[in-house]
Amino acid sequence: MPRTVTLTARGEGDLNLVPDGQRLGLLEGLRALADEHPSADIRAPAAHHGWSRLRVGDWRMLYLSAPPGVMIDRIVNRRDLELALTTLP
Repeated sequence: MPRTVTLTARGEGDLNLVPDGQRLGLLEGLRALADEHPSADIRAPAAHHGWSRLRVGDWRMLYLSAPPGVMIDRIVNRRDLELALTTLP
């Protein structure tokens, strides 16, 4: 059974800013995250305990595990990742 993937208001806003042609890939990444697909490129960012990062092309999704699933807080381009990490709660 897939786990639940939710987006915070900020995560939804970030997703809406992604160009249409790239949004489909992010949605596929969200499905892979929900299905806990083993090929998903997931890492824990240094110095941000509890947070994980999913890489989809040039985009990064920052999320927390929130049983029964995950909560996506940020979706940013890779060039903006360091700045986004400083804004995590």
